Amino acid sequence: MVAPGSSIVPVVLGIMADAVLVAGVLFLGWSPVRPVCFYFLELVSVIIAFMVFMGYREGFIFFPFNILGALLLVFVYSMLMKLMLLITGVLPDPEMSLTDFYAPYYDVGIYLVVLVVMRVEDVRQYLSLPDDGGVVAFRFTLATELLLIPMLLFAVAFTQSLTGNPALGLVIPLSVMRTWMIWKRKKDIRKYGHHE
Repeated sequence: MVAPGSSIVPVVLGIMADAVLVAGVLFLGWSPVRPVCFYFLELVSVIIAFMVFMGYREGFIFFPFNILGALLLVFVYSMLMKLMLLITGVLPDPEMSLTDFYAPYYDVGIYLVVLVVMRVEDVRQYLSLPDDGGVVAFRFTLATELLLIPMLLFAVAFTQSLTGNPALGLVIPLSVMRTWMIWKRKKDIRKYGHHE
């Protein structure tokens, strides 16, 4: 069995996905909102993975309730995300739907495949930890994913106001926050894995 925290698959895939999204803003003229919408898909994948993980930990008798809770959380968060886009002034047109930023949709499919691989590896790693450690570590991952989008939006708005460059406003805060998240995640997995 691979030692807890030793797999770098989610880290490598996450960095590659970040690089593609940032490159799209820098070289393909994507709106900075587009990567944020992709991170919303990532958040949804983490929520689903966490519910699957808790199903294994607590028994799948509660799984339908977990899924309903996850759907409610996703719905509420999508509303808050639209509100945050309007508050920060990052959304070009208030009438635009978030789904408009996923076009062209071919790369969304590729991104979803990457997310599935990442989440399967996450669940495998967290299940390899002791019960309490796995739950605590996965809850932290979920919490950071919930915080990433609002932090990113306000950082983009702030950096854009200073530099006038929306691409730079995305790259700088994303690089800092994503690096911290990856480091903290790996540290927690190793920390709780030592209690086996």
